[in-house]
Amino acid sequence: MTDLEQQLKDAQVELERVRDEYQEFAYIVSHDLFGALRQVEGFAKIVSAKNADGLDEKTHRHLGLILEGSEKGKKILEALLDFSRLNTTDAPFTSVDCNAVAEDVLSELADLAQAKEAQITCGKLPVIIAYKPMITRVFYNLILNALTYHPANDPPQISITSTSETDHWSFLIQDSGIGMKEANKDKIFKPLRRGVGKGFGDGMGMGLATAKKILERHGGHISVESELSMGAAFTFTVSKDLEID
Repeated sequence: MTDLEQQLKDAQVELERVRDEYQEFAYIVSHDLFGALRQVEGFAKIVSAKNADGLDEKTHRHLGLILEGSEKGKKILEALLDFSRLNTTDAPFTSVDCNAVAEDVLSELADLAQAKEAQITCGKLPVIIAYKPMITRVFYNLILNALTYHPANDPPQISITSTSETDHWSFLIQDSGIGMKEANKDKIFKPLRRGVGKGFGDGMGMGLATAKKILERHGGHISVESELSMGAAFTFTVSKDLEID
């Protein structure tokens, strides 16, 4: 065995060790922290129910805030665990028709799109090598954002297109939404960071961070061009060098 082969073998052993440690950590987080939040939530409900007639309005409001905070905490933990599992999830790559992916996502979001009176156009998309559930998630997150972050009483206009480059596929999802400040263009791809105020949606700020991590696993990347009140154009890529498992 050559030195390079031994180094590769050692690296694989270390990777398995780190993966096992992470899975143990994730179990502790999901079991212990979720348990603590559920306990807080449970006792707050008991206090509220047993003393419904004896508590003043201010105390009821405080108990409501405790319940609201516990629920938000659970959602944040779920989002972070889901995000971190992207590193350890086995992802068998197959041939994926992005036209079918876009059609499925648009069908799933049809009620929201109809309620918003959205105008959505989708060009011819390629067949790529990818892990379908993850790529579907990228399309879903980006289209959902385009439907969500737009001015009131202004129907969203969304276009989905793609181009073939030398070593990768490039996709563009463009919208007519509220856009963002220049300072937020990098921040939005980090976990739990949002580029807009609380008046738009109730997301955890994980959709774009998740998309970024998924695309990195596919040898690609994601970026945005946007100006405040001028919509956003998200470009993401998928490598052509991936192979079917």
